[in-house]
Amino acid sequence: MKPQHKSNLTASQRTVLSLLLDRFDRSSVGGNSRMISIRVTEDRFPNYFSDSDHDRVIAWQDGMCSLAALGWIALDWGKGAEHHRIARIRLKVEHSRAIEQAVGRMGLCDFRGTVLKMITEHEAMITGNGPEWLLKFFSDERARLADSEPVSDRRPEIIHDLGLIYTALMLISRTHHGIDGHKITWRQFSVANFSDTKVLNRFKPQIARILAKYGLGEDSTDLDDSAVLSHFGIGSKEEILLLSGCIHIKGDGFEIDGAKISPFFAIAENAAFHQTTTLDLTGIKAVLTIENMESFHSWCINQFKKDWLCMYLAGFPSSGKIRLLRQIAETGCQFFHWSDLDCGGIRIHLFLESAISKSITPYGMDPKWLKELSPNTQPLSTADIGRLKHQRNAIRDEHPLLPLVDALIDGGRKLEQEAILQP
Repeated sequence: MKPQHKSNLTASQRTVLSLLLDRFDRSSVGGNSRMISIRVTEDRFPNYFSDSDHDRVIAWQDGMCSLAALGWIALDWGKGAEHHRIARIRLKVEHSRAIEQAVGRMGLCDFRGTVLKMITEHEAMITGNGPEWLLKFFSDERARLADSEPVSDRRPEIIHDLGLIYTALMLISRTHHGIDGHKITWRQFSVANFSDTKVLNRFKPQIARILAKYGLGEDSTDLDDSAVLSHFGIGSKEEILLLSGCIHIKGDGFEIDGAKISPFFAIAENAAFHQTTTLDLTGIKAVLTIENMESFHSWCINQFKKDWLCMYLAGFPSSGKIRLLRQIAETGCQFFHWSDLDCGGIRIHLFLESAISKSITPYGMDPKWLKELSPNTQPLSTADIGRLKHQRNAIRDEHPLLPLVDALIDGGRKLEQEAILQP
């Protein structure tokens, strides 16, 4: 019998077949692979037990009967009053290959064999002249695939994705110092090696984590992706510092006295941290970091303070911004942070405290704004409230953000910082 095409399967058919195949994989590792079945229970298949949607119940049962007609499964029916209801579904093991093809997954042996062959080919290309960390990564990948637990995601496109990741890691290890000693950007790396600017984008975090763990060591896994890639000769596009207030920067051919520039000024991070550049931070009395552009503009125009340094973060700060903030923190001045009144703003605040090892005072983040500007608030999602509860458990009881976290959880509404005109 010809296999049913993947697109012809309903969602419920694909779910049932995938469950059976998962059990088949586990039994193939150890056990009797001839007895593969699942019980049909309300917890597992609620649509089949619906009292309000009879059409859906019939459609689900008809779908199972269609699979049985193909010879892929066998059905055990209930007894007595339940004789009209399917009680158990059994896999016809002899058709497992056709079923795997229909649901869009590879057989466990085929998947493991293909990936292991790909790992062997990459190892052969780097043996003798490749770095030890990359060989260790491939060794761990080999061990993971050989583990007794089946690989859960075996779509054929996963092999293509793994090939891209393996190849990218190998190329990065070879061009550790970029081109002629100069850093190249992630975009340039993608085009030069894969003729596409976007093909690697969705794998960038995964590649960076692998590089951090194997190439830099376990102690480096808390570095952000840009910092990790930069170590391997792949830089990001030029980051710009937007600053306002008391800082004196003198470099090769330029000098900036921030206290005399209103409302703010910009400088490239590379210029600010160049070996010929000096930063005078001695006059800074306080630092204010601001999450969003509009609020940064508003503060610089309306509340500019010559003895403060105000920094625009653009969400989570870049490694260059963190570097400058750490240098300023060593002077002992006070730090403030102004963000959206939501779980994202709180996360940024907590991240900054961890990054610079210093307590930071919330600025413009008083829970009173949630009441006073209630028409401007928006509802928090269930996921956001869950994140807030996690943050609530993570911070100490005397933390200055605690009243805001409690107010957000209790009220279930958030507020963007742009709504607060005079914090």
